[in-house]
Amino acid sequence: MRGAWIGLTVGALTIVTGSLARADEGGCCEAECRTTDTSGAALATMTRSDMTQAKCETRFSGCDITWRPEACASVGGEMGIVRHPDTEER
Repeated sequence: MRGAWIGLTVGALTIVTGSLARADEGGCCEAECRTTDTSGAALATMTRSDMTQAKCETRFSGCDITWRPEACASVGGEMGIVRHPDTEER
């Protein structure tokens, strides 16, 4: 009977550990952060990086984020800094 409990405990720990490991797997983090520069112009920075979902949420708190389980190389598109059109110097 004791062997059955040990086997059941080991099996449960294996499932829990596997679930936690999958939660830490990398994926593609896309973050859009809005700020203003020293002249008051509105800026939006768009960043895309491979990282875990937890790191994405922590690193870019306060920004709009999207996390996908696939690598960023498979997502495509452009990233960078965008100045709001109404505040650009003419």
